[in-house]
Formats: sequence, structure tokens, C-alpha cells
Amino acid sequence: MLNILFFVAFQSFVLVFLLFLNKKDKKEDYYLMSFFGIVFLHIVFKMALSYFFNDLVFNKVHASFSLLYGPVLYFFYASAYGIELTNKKVFLHTLPFLFSSMVNIGMLIHLFFFEENDQWVEIYDIFSMMLFVPSLLLYSLFCLKKLAFSFDFKDETIIGLRNKMIQLLSYMLLFSGFLAILGLFFTIIHFESILNLRYFYYGFLLVIMITTLNYRIKLTHKFQLSNEEGNVIEKAKEKYKNYDLNEDEMDAIINKINHSFESQKVYLNPDFSLDLLSQNINIPKIKITQALNIKLDSNFYNYLNYFRIEESKRLIKKSKNSSLIDISIESGFKNKSTFYKNFKLLNGITPKEYQKNLLLNFV
Repeated sequence: MLNILFFVAFQSFVLVFLLFLNKKDKKEDYYLMSFFGIVFLHIVFKMALSYFFNDLVFNKVHASFSLLYGPVLYFFYASAYGIELTNKKVFLHTLPFLFSSMVNIGMLIHLFFFEENDQWVEIYDIFSMMLFVPSLLLYSLFCLKKLAFSFDFKDETIIGLRNKMIQLLSYMLLFSGFLAILGLFFTIIHFESILNLRYFYYGFLLVIMITTLNYRIKLTHKFQLSNEEGNVIEKAKEKYKNYDLNEDEMDAIINKINHSFESQKVYLNPDFSLDLLSQNINIPKIKITQALNIKLDSNFYNYLNYFRIEESKRLIKKSKNSSLIDISIESGFKNKSTFYKNFKLLNGITPKEYQKNLLLNFV
């Protein structure tokens, strides 16, 4: 068992190091590193127990780190979705860990300096399980309910990759909680299983770590592409800097464009183009393009598709069982594939998933 623990500890350390190399200076990255950092410390703790004590202590004395997995998972979810984490909220979520740590330290002092008492170890095991299991299950089920229980393996958007990492970690905690319940049940009925449940856990943990790293590397690649797109916009701004439009003139143009889109709903015309917009508001195309690029960091077709997608979302909400093909046409799209592509690009999910989430009251 010690060899397996060493291997998993080494893998978790390498994972934290690789995540550090791929971080984007965002809180969510630090919470993800913290999660697997806790895995590393937890396993090192179990290695120490295996080295200094007998098998009973190794199997029954649990580290308080198990009470940190759930809160850190929630912090990762909250930071990914822009939910404010105040110091008070962080303290309340970590309070069970702090309480359990004091009990844990007391138990270790007793084991080091006094004679080992099997009865106390058994009681501590049951006490620990009663704290850990609810924490593991509640946090994992909360995150899965907020996102989805099913995996969308094809979703490679930034939002999709983040969701899959959160789902993976949630399933890891759910699996841990299930094994803990099974272990507690075996303890209560004094059943000695021929299968060591830890092998299942560590095997599953290795799969989770490798898959999470894969998604995080893909996310880094997505960020790089996003930065490249940002550079394209910056170049566009540079391109137009010598034109004679000032800030007030560009604001006036944007206001005219907005008025045309919002009051006349010109975007519903599937053949609407930059030429038609130019004729409609009586402004040259080059000036429209300049204003959109510099003031909104956008171009005509991105701006046009944004309004069409917002219209499609309004129609889906209005009639949740409507045909998506009909909605795409009513929103101004010429075909279903363009509608699906732009919807997912802007929302991170397909129109079908959005419609399903509305029916389930997730949106």
C-alpha cells in the first residue's frame, strides 16, 4: 500500500506543478491547484500513518483534509462563475475542517504519547465518517445540480471545459462519499471485506487527475486563441486610428446602429448586410466598421449575430417546446447550422441544451 500511496502522491504533486505552469492568474486556477494540493497533503498524511502505526490506525484514523475538498470545490465553482466569496463565507465553509483538525491533532497526540486504544480508534473512525460523508455528498451534489449530472464530451468551449472539470471533481467527491458509506457500513456490522476499497479510490483518483489536467491544458489553448482574437481586434483599432472620427462621432454612430437594431429589428432580415445598414442609417461602411471595432471590440457580423441569438433566447423562453428550426428562421438565421454554431459560441451550450435547461428551470 505504501508504494501505491507514494505513486499517487507523486502524481498529485506533478499535477499541481503542471497546473501552476498553466495558470492564468485567476482565482479559479489557484482553487484548482489547492484542491489537488490537498490531495497531496492528505496522501502524505496517510503515508506517515502507514509508516509510524499499525494497519488499524492507518485504516481508521482519517485526516481532516476530507472536510476541505467540498469547500474548495465550491470555491472553484464560485470563482469560475463570478460568485462573490467574502472572508466570512470562506470562514464558514472551512469551519468544520478547523473543528475536525483540533480533534484530529488530539487523536494523534494520544496515539504518539499514550498506549494505542483500539476502541478509541473505532469511535474516532465513526465520528470522522459522520462528518466527512455529508460534506462530500452535499458539495458534490450541489455543484452537479447547478451544472448537469450528464457529461457533454463534445463541448470544447471555455465554459464547457470549466464545467467538465467541476463535474469531474464533483464525481470524485461523490465516489469518495459512496466508498466512505460502504466502509462505515462494514465497520458497524464488523465485516472484513476481501477487497480493499482504497484501491478503487486511488485508481479512480488517478483517472480524475489525468483527465482534469487534459481539460486544463485544452482550456489554456482556448485562452491563447482568445488572446489571439484580442490581438486581431487591437490590430483593427490600429488600422482605423488615422481616420478622422472622434469619440463623439463614434458614439453617435453606435447610437444610430443600436436604434436601427432595437427599434426596427433589422437583424430579423436574413439578408441584412453591412451595405443595407449603411443605407439605412446613411453612414459609410468604413465609419460603421471603425465605430464597431473601436467602441465595441466587435465587427458587424458578430454584432448582428448577438442580436439574433438574444432574439432566439427570447423566443425559446416564450414557447419552451417550439421547434428550434422555426426559432432560428424567426431570429434571422438562414440555416440551422449557423444558428447552432453562433448560439454555442455566445452561450457555451447548444440551443437544445438551453431549451432543456429552461424546462428543468436551470436557466
